[in-house]
Amino acid sequence: HGDNALIERAKNVEPLGYIIKPFKLKEIEATVKIALNTIAKGQQQKQEKEDLKAINEYLDELLTGSMVKLTRKEGELKTEIAEHEQTAEQARALLKEKEMLLKEVHHRVRNNLQIVASLLNLQVENIKDKKTLDMFKKSQNRIKSMALVYEKSYQSKEPVRIDFAEYTQNLTNSLLRSYEINQDRISVKINIGDILLDIDNAIPCGLIINELVSNSLIYAFPFAQGKPENKKGEININLSSGDDSLTLIVRDNGIGFPEDLDFRNTETLGMQLVCTLTNQLKGTIELNSNGGTSFKITFKV
Repeated sequence: HGDNALIERAKNVEPLGYIIKPFKLKEIEATVKIALNTIAKGQQQKQEKEDLKAINEYLDELLTGSMVKLTRKEGELKTEIAEHEQTAEQARALLKEKEMLLKEVHHRVRNNLQIVASLLNLQVENIKDKKTLDMFKKSQNRIKSMALVYEKSYQSKEPVRIDFAEYTQNLTNSLLRSYEINQDRISVKINIGDILLDIDNAIPCGLIINELVSNSLIYAFPFAQGKPENKKGEININLSSGDDSLTLIVRDNGIGFPEDLDFRNTETLGMQLVCTLTNQLKGTIELNSNGGTSFKITFKV
């Protein structure tokens, strides 16, 4: 029946559907279908809510577990980083200590070599024989060349390597003073790039340069003491680097190396020392006597 009060009451209880009398069979079927469909949708929505809740709970659990693992891993990483930093700091401190000790050793070696050079210098003052005097002077210069390596190493920021260009300049200046050379008559030109040598290579290279430059100053330029006045002597020192080797060339424009003399088989200590030091460097040595004397020494580094 179509009582309005009953209809309002039915609405308030939220029925799945309702029909009003008089009704037909099709109306009942349609209402039942709608009600069943509504029930099915409600159950589906309920299941979806339950599934969504379960998924959210799973995700929350997974996220919580991941956060715990990440927090733990972060703590482990921080501990590991702190340990590495502590180890690195200890290594830096140990390295600095070793560098200081190495510098101190080099300083003491240099001082000892300078003492020996000074003793030789005192002995030289009592020597009148020119041949003996030259022998002492050469020995003194050899000792100075080694002492200079240790001096440069002590002054260097890297005590295991030295600036070889600066070293060579100091060495040749010392030789010019030692032999009282007039630099207006004989000049030394150095062409060495930014090459750093360790002590194991710097000492033999320095001694080789000392011997070859000394020979040039003593024997290559007889005109430096006399005529012709218009002749000017020149010594060139070049050191260049290859892929894994260094090439040292010491050249002068003097009278040239004697043709009848084999530099590998001489009785002079200087050339014997040059050949021995070249072998020590596992290098090769070549002589070119065109337009003066040129020694080329190549060795691995």
